[in-house]
Amino acid sequence: MAKESHQSVFVLLHQTREDCKPSYALLTREYLPEDFFHPAYFFLRPDGTEVDTENRHCHEALAAKQMVDILKDIRKAWGPGLSEADYAKHKAALAAAEKLIADGDGPAARAALKPLAALKARCGLADRAKACLRFLDAVEALAKELPAGEVAERARRGDLAGALRELRRRASTDEASQAAAGRVIEVLRSFVKLAPVRYEPLVLTGVSYHYLRAEWSTDLPAFSGLAVELGYLTDDGRALLGFGTFDDVAPFRRHRAAASLTGGFLRGARVANLRVRLFIGDVLLAETLLKPAPSEFPAEVDGVRSGPDLLSPNETLGTYVRGRLRGEWGVGGYPGRW
Repeated sequence: MAKESHQSVFVLLHQTREDCKPSYALLTREYLPEDFFHPAYFFLRPDGTEVDTENRHCHEALAAKQMVDILKDIRKAWGPGLSEADYAKHKAALAAAEKLIADGDGPAARAALKPLAALKARCGLADRAKACLRFLDAVEALAKELPAGEVAERARRGDLAGALRELRRRASTDEASQAAAGRVIEVLRSFVKLAPVRYEPLVLTGVSYHYLRAEWSTDLPAFSGLAVELGYLTDDGRALLGFGTFDDVAPFRRHRAAASLTGGFLRGARVANLRVRLFIGDVLLAETLLKPAPSEFPAEVDGVRSGPDLLSPNETLGTYVRGRLRGEWGVGGYPGRW
């Protein structure tokens, strides 16, 4: 089996103890794209992305021969991947190209990325290189539209968050800066993808949970100041909100944040809607709701940060953000600060 599994990872999840059932259920909902019941088998690339969803096996047993046959079929359909040495070499080249973007050397970065984008092996590096090239195209076009000097230079280096912060500072007295800030916001939003809200009411060992998961990805270089707000709206008009701000958010990755509210916090009410919002500073980058209406959360109307504590230590908060949480998760609506 070693020969066939050399370029993919085989994962088995299995839960055997009854007292682990709640943790297992919440874990699989937090980190996997769909529901899984044990035992679960699936196949991943070295970068953690799934190879082939058709070969998932859920709630059934697999013999060793079946696993080998699946891996052979995957290899036949996808073709051979890179050798370990080539993967390491190209990964290092990609990291060097991304540093060139951050240093503002667009031409050198572009030259380094083109051969990576042309890779035929399905290893994830080519897709990431293509995303870098799309970003270079966007920031080079954007820099021509921005005021010359520090702001344009930040944009050329891919520091759109820094460029936006400076433009927003100037916007109150300069109409040109206000217009330029709007253009930067457009570009930022185009490189952030927020998935639909996922909501699952669960009953585990006699306790009801209202599980909310946010998932997003970004094709931006690593940046700081991404704020994530998770919100529940009850049918009696209360908003239960929490937020966290992340620095050094890694690019080209899926990120997840999740909260699980127990039924006791709802005080007999029902969940009327859920919302996930992404901010940078005071700028809303993306928003998604479970339902189109009701969309007005009380915190938006009167400024009151509603409770109770959504992110209490007694609750489950899951995060899978490749970045550094700035401080702790907060309670209430995101205050919208740089």
